Amino acid sequence: MLDKSLNVVAVATKIIQSQMAILGSQIAVAKAQEVAGLSVTSSGMVAGIKGKPREVLQALVSVYSSLSGGIVKDTIKPLVSRFPEIYFDDI
Repeated sequence: MLDKSLNVVAVATKIIQSQMAILGSQIAVAKAQEVAGLSVTSSGMVAGIKGKPREVLQALVSVYSSLSGGIVKDTIKPLVSRFPEIYFDDI
């Protein structure tokens, strides 16, 4: 269970960092900080996840998808494929 929790934090951090390259640091971090249950530092690192990790990750992806649609899915898909134990809807 601990490894999965670490993987969720790693995936969330990678998602945020990939969006920082696309949207810019300030916008990407600000949007991530709006996600309920997700604690994000100003540098884009995930400090913690509260609640159901899969739901928090799904909310993170949804926030970014609302901004840049298909680009998000194209950039996130390779990241999440490295963690098959974490299932995502619509990616």
